[in-house]
Amino acid sequence: MKGETDRRAIFSFAVGYFDGEKDRIFVANEEGFIVDEPRGNNLHGWTELLYIYGHPSFPGRSLAELNDEEWQEYLTIIEKVDGLAMLRDYLIDAES
Repeated sequence: MKGETDRRAIFSFAVGYFDGEKDRIFVANEEGFIVDEPRGNNLHGWTELLYIYGHPSFPGRSLAELNDEEWQEYLTIIEKVDGLAMLRDYLIDAES
């Protein structure tokens, strides 16, 4: 990406579920940007893949640069668009 001026990126995460009759696909998209080099060391498992990724609530910072309190705030923000949360909500609604 050296020399690229448009560094916008979309991180997509999908979860599939078959309910016995129909396939259900839950897709979560996060918009961000790719930084010039890795930044931050507050990794949370899979976030080492997202060190290149920013979030509008924390402009100019990668996810790995968030402290633990900010990380919890980030998780709260993305709850509504998280593929696993969408699947959970679908299963809860299906039981009702």
